[in-house]
Amino acid sequence: MTRLSHLTLRNFLIALHDLLATAAALFAAFYLRFEGGEFFYDRLPLLFQILPYFLAFSVVVFFVFNLTTTKWRFISLPDALNIIRVATVLTVALLVLDYVFVAPNVRGAFFLGKVTIVLYWFLEIAFLSALRMTYRYFRYTRVRRHARGEDAAPTLLIGRAADAEVLLRGIESGAIKRIWPVGVLSPSNSDRGQSIRNVPVLGGIDDIEDVVADFAKRNKAIARVVMTPSAFEPDAHPESILMRARKLGVIVNRMPSLESGDTPRLTAVAVEDLLLRPSEKIDYARLEALIRGKAVIVTGGGGSIGSEICERVVAFGAARLLIVENSEPALYAVTETLAAHGSAAEIEGRIADIRDRERIMRLMAEFKPDIVFHAAALKHVPILERDWSEGVKTNIFGSINVADAALAAGAGAMVMISTDKAIEPVSMLGLTKRFAEMYCQALDHDLAAASGGGK
Repeated sequence: MTRLSHLTLRNFLIALHDLLATAAALFAAFYLRFEGGEFFYDRLPLLFQILPYFLAFSVVVFFVFNLTTTKWRFISLPDALNIIRVATVLTVALLVLDYVFVAPNVRGAFFLGKVTIVLYWFLEIAFLSALRMTYRYFRYTRVRRHARGEDAAPTLLIGRAADAEVLLRGIESGAIKRIWPVGVLSPSNSDRGQSIRNVPVLGGIDDIEDVVADFAKRNKAIARVVMTPSAFEPDAHPESILMRARKLGVIVNRMPSLESGDTPRLTAVAVEDLLLRPSEKIDYARLEALIRGKAVIVTGGGGSIGSEICERVVAFGAARLLIVENSEPALYAVTETLAAHGSAAEIEGRIADIRDRERIMRLMAEFKPDIVFHAAALKHVPILERDWSEGVKTNIFGSINVADAALAAGAGAMVMISTDKAIEPVSMLGLTKRFAEMYCQALDHDLAAASGGGK
């Protein structure tokens, strides 16, 4: 219930409308009951005497049930139920007024009568609802017309009906703009063949290619796909949806879950959305304390992972960075990119193969690193299954060379980039990475034992 001090002119106008609707319903019920005849006009004087008190009571009822504070633009089922509650309370009030006060004390007979009271209940609901529903429909059609006309992209929604309905409400209210839903693909069989707020469920998630092709044939090409929270559940295979949608050349967005606390707007699909679990929060302060002012070596620094590590190392304030890479183009690209950032770190790139033990030992000894990030590896599963011996040379013996060189050069720490495929490995990639992990773990164990557990 809203405080009186918070009420605005709009609230008082709504209350005035409801008072007029209530009075009209009461007079209409009388007129219909007595067919506008003599009995109707005989009762008018007493009705006019009772009316001010009844309307005053009505205002209190409107206020208690929040009828005067509901925004008509968003009127919905809960508001309709409130109207029914208000009509019921006022009808019971009329019944008590007629049977307890008026009949025995004023007229000696029933003033309103059961038929009039029943008619009033129906008319009160109709009169209170009519203008509200008319305004709601006007705003609904107006927003839909604008949403469809303002360069709105034909959009396919992916997810269960409940999630799609939330998004559709956002579009209808004007909160989400420039998209126009043309269909829904739902992972739930119970949604198939249904419509959600006049938007049809066109099939399951696996039908995305057929649906996009069908709209293209009708010159209504789908430009955007919106993945709702249920599209990111494991059973929906979100990574497959993303890959197939991008292959079709459509923009992919996500609608965040309201439970996540994210701002409820459409955003691009991020890698974290495909983890199917909460992402880990990174302690950036601790990372900066680890890197700042240190000499760092990154092996495989021109690769996808290695280049990202290089950028983070520079961003966290390393004093010196040595990038070891066996590909000249990759080494040139990463050093040029880092130089463009204008960092204060001394950045040096050297061509070297981690299989060359002497070369790696010499580079490490000259540079004297504090920390070594070992990202150099052969990592493509099909290639390593075919050329497994190369994987052994690089991922096992190369990692051994890097670990021994880091130890000999006095590095305080070495981080070896591994893979989830090293857990109970079933491929050559996983097997070679697991061997490298075991060697580094054994080396770390020997060092800890030699220093009495102090390192």
